[in-house]
Amino acid sequence: MDENMNLNNFEQNQPDLAQAPEAPAAPPVRRRRKRSKWQNFKEAYLPVIIAGAALVLCIVFISSALGQGKTPDEPDQPVGSTPPAFNQEEMLAQEAADLLARAEALAAQYDYEAAMTLLCTYSGGINNHAELKAKYDEYYDAFAKLVPYNNIADVPNLSFRLLMADLDRSLAHPDYGDSFNANYVTTGEFEKILHQLYDNGYMLVSIYDLAPKTVDANGNVTISQGTVYLPEGKQPLVLTQVGVNYFTYIVDSDGDGLADKDGAGFSCGLVLDENGEITSQMVDSDGSTITGNFDLVTILNDFIEKHPDFSYRGARATLAVTGYDGLFGYRTDPETAEKISPEYYNQQLADVKGVIAKLRQDGYDIACYSYDYADYASMSAAAITGDLELWKAEVTPLLGDVDILVFPYDDIGNTNLYNGPKFEVLQEYGFCYFIRKDSSTPFWGQISSDYARMSRREVTGNLMHKSADWFDDLFDSARVLDSARGFEE
Repeated sequence: MDENMNLNNFEQNQPDLAQAPEAPAAPPVRRRRKRSKWQNFKEAYLPVIIAGAALVLCIVFISSALGQGKTPDEPDQPVGSTPPAFNQEEMLAQEAADLLARAEALAAQYDYEAAMTLLCTYSGGINNHAELKAKYDEYYDAFAKLVPYNNIADVPNLSFRLLMADLDRSLAHPDYGDSFNANYVTTGEFEKILHQLYDNGYMLVSIYDLAPKTVDANGNVTISQGTVYLPEGKQPLVLTQVGVNYFTYIVDSDGDGLADKDGAGFSCGLVLDENGEITSQMVDSDGSTITGNFDLVTILNDFIEKHPDFSYRGARATLAVTGYDGLFGYRTDPETAEKISPEYYNQQLADVKGVIAKLRQDGYDIACYSYDYADYASMSAAAITGDLELWKAEVTPLLGDVDILVFPYDDIGNTNLYNGPKFEVLQEYGFCYFIRKDSSTPFWGQISSDYARMSRREVTGNLMHKSADWFDDLFDSARVLDSARGFEE
């Protein structure tokens, strides 16, 4: 039943207030006794309450009628009478087609449970629709063949910094050219890595898939061992990108806080296009602002659109940001108001919120990279508190609560279980997922009742060149490295 039809009928049946009789002339003014509280209530509030109750009853009546497939004033159709204006069979057919399309999208990412649950919402009864029932049975059989993975310690986490979109400009940077070449990856190299990961049977999962969190009524957090179900021959993989702030020293050559043509050849931030989708923005060598696949997020989104089975249940990457130099290319630090203008600063705050919401909608997990790119391993608990207070004051209002912490430097502890004042500080600020940088092992993980952590394996130009075998289980560095880097054999 068309809900608008019902609402239109409802509105048409209301009295025409324009035709109501005029009010009688006002009586002469005369002194009245003080009104009682009951009189005030009866005259001021009781009509509103009665009108509200009547409206609620009307809505309930309409909703009930919608559920029965007819308007509130529509009598039961006698046998042989003219059918109603709408065609219920067509509506059910359209509903079934929509459910099948949505379920197929879920199944493409191996979320068979959600696909089956969705098919069961068919209002005509799934057992009464042969195609829906057949799809349900197909997904049921496919789910039964999936292989469970439930050990976070065996899951690799590949970690990237920002991607060099214009290698020539990056290498030519007067201050950081050598550092970019040693520690960063190009957009083209990242695309090649994705293709090899896919061909080698890897699939993206989220750290939340590997270690789900539950919170009780008192706010107590419990982390448990998660299980992901993948097709035989597939392996889980986590992706992390750090420093997704698009720091001003990379994109701004003259110190005015704005990206310019003399930047280092990187994207200057993420923006929403005319369709509300995430795209990457860059200022090219001519000074033109252009959009395209200039960094990890947009490249990964395009790849998953072409290969949805690379993403388990919609997983993308974990994006880690500091707080001291903006977020996702937006200058959200308070100094911006003084450096540029209050109006520009306020607009930056407003715009970044839309990007953040879209990233989360697309399946990205957002993490803290400390406020000040800090080395928590060498800091006291009090110093860590100071850093996180800045995060709480400036970043939390934009990101909301964040429970993943990616360490820029060393972890606060070794591979033993977390304990002590530093860990208590991190807990106090809501962190229960931790990603450590570790070059001693290709993958490592640990789950306790109140936290989960895993190591990340950095992908850099130097490592692909000098320690190519470090990535042999994932991809072939020799087929990835751009010869224009100028690495000597």
